[in-house]
Amino acid sequence: METITLEVGGTPQVSVQSVGGDLRIVGRNGSLLEAQAPFREDLTVTREGEQVVVASRVGCLLFLPAGARLDIGAVAGDVRLSGMTGRASLATVGGDLNLRGMGEIHLGRIAGDVRIVQASGAVAAEWIGGDARCESLQAELEIGLVEGALSVRHVRSAVHAKAHGDVHAELTPPPGSQSKLQAGGDLFCRLPPDASVLVSYRTDGDARVGLPSHVQASGAAGTAQLGAGEGRLDLESNGDLRVELIGVGAAGLNEEWRQDLEARIEAEVDAALAEVERSQRLGGLSGMMRDDVAERIRVSMSRSRRRANRAGRAAEGGAAHNVRIHFGEPAAGGTAVGDEERLEILRMVESGAISVEQAEQLFRAMEGGG
Repeated sequence: METITLEVGGTPQVSVQSVGGDLRIVGRNGSLLEAQAPFREDLTVTREGEQVVVASRVGCLLFLPAGARLDIGAVAGDVRLSGMTGRASLATVGGDLNLRGMGEIHLGRIAGDVRIVQASGAVAAEWIGGDARCESLQAELEIGLVEGALSVRHVRSAVHAKAHGDVHAELTPPPGSQSKLQAGGDLFCRLPPDASVLVSYRTDGDARVGLPSHVQASGAAGTAQLGAGEGRLDLESNGDLRVELIGVGAAGLNEEWRQDLEARIEAEVDAALAEVERSQRLGGLSGMMRDDVAERIRVSMSRSRRRANRAGRAAEGGAAHNVRIHFGEPAAGGTAVGDEERLEILRMVESGAISVEQAEQLFRAMEGGG
């Protein structure tokens, strides 16, 4: 593993021109840029005027000052960014994109799935080839087109988005804002009871609107108002449409509960992975860790999420808060192991107490031999 370190200040302009594999960027305190790739000849870091230019023929890992301003050109693989509070722009990504704890975000064309969790600035995207999930956004969200399904939760500003698939949204439109959601499939929207918004809708399927002051112009269109109607929300669906208040409907509660559980566990796993990658004490692993421990953990967590989803669906019709799920629930004959035990395995690998092969055996045991 080759490392290039450069003093860049607290708010540098960093241009990542091209990356031939996966790209991982982690924001941290300080004024150092640290770039890592398997071989030095694959990685270049240069100064051009007031900006730092990075290019890599293979996957690479970057540690940057959290306030750095990022311009990312073409990335062939997946991209994961966390803790970058400065403006970030990504032109093209050939794989999936995962952003967490960001500032302002501008996206061009992303071929895979996109997940954005916690952004303090405006978020804009031109085209997303897979599914998109956006959570805990404090400013405007604008997406030109999502080819798959779109999930939007805990957004406290205006939203403009279109998806060819289904759309699930939980919004708090502020007074004076104008939002619009378009779904090629079904559209399910939930609003807080204390919102002040005028909702207009049109659907090619069935409409179920559980809001006060509902006026149904026809079976396919109508309006509804919450409070003084100070904000505006337009909904269009080529499938069925459902609008309701947050906290009403067992199915909605269960869905929210499942997503909150998944987000909480994934946040802990992401934090642990960043610590392990930062330590650079794992002999024989690349900086990306994509072929060993990280991949095994994510596969394990994916299986656990599927179990939680099945359990949540089985609980439909009951109160979600009365349902208790343990991540890592075993197959028949296995032993229940939670997320804390999974993170402990990461810590043991990081400290050198166990090997990668031993960690793999532990993960298999946690899955009940799966």
